[in-house]
Amino acid sequence: MPIEVTDYARKLLDDLPQQFLEKPRIEALLHALGRQLQQVQDFYGQLMTLRSLAQAEGVQLDGVGDIVQLPRGGLDDAAYRDYLYYKIFKNTNTTTYYDIMRSLRMFWELPLYYSEDPAYPATILIDTASLPAEVDLDRLMTAPVIKAAGVGVHINPMIDAGALNAYDGFVTEMAYIYQVEG
Repeated sequence: MPIEVTDYARKLLDDLPQQFLEKPRIEALLHALGRQLQQVQDFYGQLMTLRSLAQAEGVQLDGVGDIVQLPRGGLDDAAYRDYLYYKIFKNTNTTTYYDIMRSLRMFWELPLYYSEDPAYPATILIDTASLPAEVDLDRLMTAPVIKAAGVGVHINPMIDAGALNAYDGFVTEMAYIYQVEG
């Protein structure tokens, strides 16, 4: 949101009744008042830009973290901002399927697929498409997961077998299973 610069002194002088124009003391008072109004607008503009989660950096980002009760813990600004978005979302969601998928999407851009299996009651299964071996799974596997109490979440990334190096003369398909305890 760009903050427009307003010449408050000029606006005040333009609104002044005719009989008070060209009075040096009144004009000096209006110029002083105009400067103060501009300072208030500048402060408001900084508040809107520097304290917004998308724009905040350093100490301002720590201030947002204080509001949502999430300490930085040594993270850089970009990673901390991601976790702040997640924490705010976690505090305001209703733990629907859409909320669970959205929380994972905050940390993983590639397609995810939801399924359920009667053999695993109260468990949500999240699969990926076949991934090349060079994909860094840490971002997905360490992503905090929003879930309802008592519900497990299994994340199953599927690595493309053709992309893996041979191990003991053969290549096997790999799947990592990550379980969030319910």
